[in-house]
Amino acid sequence: MKKFLCLMLLLGLIQIRAFAEQTGRWGLGVVAGEPMGVTGTYWFDEKAAIDFGYGFNNDGILFGDYLWHGWPLRALEETGKMTFYLGLGARYENEKHGDDKYAARVPLGVNYLFDKSPFEVFAELVPVVQFKPDGDLNFDAGIGVRFYFDRFR
Repeated sequence: MKKFLCLMLLLGLIQIRAFAEQTGRWGLGVVAGEPMGVTGTYWFDEKAAIDFGYGFNNDGILFGDYLWHGWPLRALEETGKMTFYLGLGARYENEKHGDDKYAARVPLGVNYLFDKSPFEVFAELVPVVQFKPDGDLNFDAGIGVRFYFDRFR
């Protein structure tokens, strides 16, 4: 099952890369923390985006969120754009020894898009409300970087 998920993720990343070269709204990168792994973002406009990722730990973790970037920090506008964001999403954890876990996520974070570079850095704290197999409250947290394809074309 894990090999199948990794293959599907790889094929999806190849398709995202091909599409990203046409649009410039796609970013791919890495995140360190819980979960540690690969991450991507698609921007609908300046304030709305979706993010997704696959975490590599003892178990595989898939997640996806809708994000609102509505609170800019004006002090850093000379070199880029920093915004605070809030989101709502889902998380699935494939347990090797036990029941798979399903949860809701509420990401709270800050990101910084550089003006003259296709890179973004971000940090987030994510309350995770697990509802299957049993109820539980945990926190994910991470820092990461993403590269945006075709941003300055």
